[in-house]
Amino acid sequence: VKEKKQIDMVIYYRLYSSKNSKVLKNIALELCDKFKIYIVGDKINDERIKNLGKLKRPELINILSKTKFSILSSENFSSLFARDCIEKNVSIFYDKNNFVPSIISDKNQHKLVSLDFSDLNLSIKEITKQLKDYNENNIYNVLKLNLDDEIKKDLVRLNF
Repeated sequence: VKEKKQIDMVIYYRLYSSKNSKVLKNIALELCDKFKIYIVGDKINDERIKNLGKLKRPELINILSKTKFSILSSENFSSLFARDCIEKNVSIFYDKNNFVPSIISDKNQHKLVSLDFSDLNLSIKEITKQLKDYNENNIYNVLKLNLDDEIKKDLVRLNF
């Protein structure tokens, strides 16, 4: 029996200018009263937010397996965190200016949601809509992805 995902969103938050930290922090603060938001990495000082700190990868994988959505920082769609999200069937919000490899985006539009990080209010509205409309049965279409065979085998092995 598939476990129902209990965490609305996990945000990988690091205080680097390249990570668009301010936008991610503002999104977390705007949504934390309505949704279950967890922060991984650096702490956001607000008692309404669950800060998990820096986790070892197995701990992060466990958290992601219970998570509906994540939001990627501005600079890197191909990060290990993004791969872990895909592996654990976490839907991904990303900045419209991010490069999304077509091998992922072509078959998985239902799991990838583009946001305009320069418009916080519009981003909050879209995230709220997606969280309210979340469908547990939407999964990544991995077999049709042109990932290297090693990654594809891993994902198939994980029943992904």
